[in-house]
Amino acid sequence: MASPLLVVFAAGVVQGLSGFGFALVSAPLLSALMEPRLAMPIVITHGSLITLLPLPGVWRWIDVGMVIPLAASGLIGIPIGAYLLRVVEGNTLRVLEGLLVILFSILLLLGVKGLGGSSGWMIIPVGFLSGLLGGSTTMSGPPVILFLTHRGVEKRVFRASLIAYFTLLGMAAIPTYILNGLINIQTMRWITLLIPSMALGAVVGAKLSRRVAEEAFRRFTLLLVMASAFLSLLTGLGLP
Repeated sequence: MASPLLVVFAAGVVQGLSGFGFALVSAPLLSALMEPRLAMPIVITHGSLITLLPLPGVWRWIDVGMVIPLAASGLIGIPIGAYLLRVVEGNTLRVLEGLLVILFSILLLLGVKGLGGSSGWMIIPVGFLSGLLGGSTTMSGPPVILFLTHRGVEKRVFRASLIAYFTLLGMAAIPTYILNGLINIQTMRWITLLIPSMALGAVVGAKLSRRVAEEAFRRFTLLLVMASAFLSLLTGLGLP
């Protein structure tokens, strides 16, 4: 019981510190502790709730012209991803999840800035891939974060637009999960049980953000995420 509580707390701290990363931390670790079909609804619901908290304070910086096409194409990918979550074997999803997070973390640690290109049409495939990955593994962040980083979006706009995008995607994913039978009485019990731990982590992370050097924390977070991803990968491969 303590392990999921600690995982969600740690993910909340990372989210509070950096403005993103809840799913990157919690999804691989929770998937190693329980079936992905149980873990993913917990992550997507908590991820949606935790992005709602800072939304009122950042709405003025949201790039609506960028968020709308990203979200529209992402919404197309979500139900396809949710279907894959329902039918694909759990260990296969663990391996996919682990590989995705490891790749994303390595790219950021190496300072890679781009994903495909900066032209406007790339928003559509990036959003679709994000929605597909979000629906199946809750890992909707990597394509969008790399894409926005490549475009050189100003920091406040970057953070506000990500918060708006993830809020829209998460709110759309929840009814999709319900329709696919992925959110039920069992998952609701876990979601309710873990909410206080998630909220406490977010508050702690927000307070720590004023004291931690940005670059040092960025690298620490990525190394932590990579460790959780390796655990997910090893679990999926059936290794001790």
